[in-house]
Amino acid sequence: GEENSENTRVYRKSISSDSAHHTDLPHCRSVSDSDYHYARHLSAPFPRRRSSSSSDYSHSKLDFEVSDLFTFGCPLALVLVYRKMINTSDKNCTIQRPSCQQVYNLFHPTDPLAIRVEPLLSARFSLLTPVTIPRYTKYPLGDGIPTHLLECIQSNGGIFMDISGTTGSPSLAGHTRRMSDASILSTVSGMADTVPIATINALSQRWWGNKRLDYALYCPEGLANFPTNSLPHLFHASYWESSDVIAFILRQLVRTDHSALAADDKDLPVF
Repeated sequence: GEENSENTRVYRKSISSDSAHHTDLPHCRSVSDSDYHYARHLSAPFPRRRSSSSSDYSHSKLDFEVSDLFTFGCPLALVLVYRKMINTSDKNCTIQRPSCQQVYNLFHPTDPLAIRVEPLLSARFSLLTPVTIPRYTKYPLGDGIPTHLLECIQSNGGIFMDISGTTGSPSLAGHTRRMSDASILSTVSGMADTVPIATINALSQRWWGNKRLDYALYCPEGLANFPTNSLPHLFHASYWESSDVIAFILRQLVRTDHSALAADDKDLPVF
């Protein structure tokens, strides 16, 4: 009887110790140490208070300035749409511009994960097809689609005629530099006759650079017969092996370097 009483006290003490040890898992009962270890790592972390100090903001930035950002089959637009959906305070909030000069959203038209970015910045761009990246073997012929934003607006003046009042937003003034009417007219002469200056100014303020953003790559028709769940893996590997992608990136970077050197009155290298 005395031995059983002693065992009962030891058992109760063990249960109390385990309960105190696992208090941070409210719905876990009578779990072993190994089970507790795995449950602790699999459970969602507790939300931490984020400080708005400048020191915390500096840790989220890169150590260098980004001029051109190339994304391959990136579902960035899906993330931005989700953020606007959960933003209950302002459904019409403006999408913030990234900290770079130009964004290139490269994707395959049949990629189930790729989504266009341009229609999020201006709904009228849903009426336009993305820029088709020319095949490396056929460059510089291309397909004639303009890549500069102002050229695109000029070529499709009928689409952008009546949106000056809907694309602009007073809140943009604090985030982006307003383009002057003189600079716009000097870039594309004669555009004021087809598209209002207010429309051009509003689109330029919210755009992620001075060129088109969505670029479609050549996709063989045979891929339509592949299972949909296998396409993202195939496309991801193809970006790094595509001569079209490499040539496109090099053309953008070389032209950017040329324009920067020309601005500094330096001699341009001959290729």
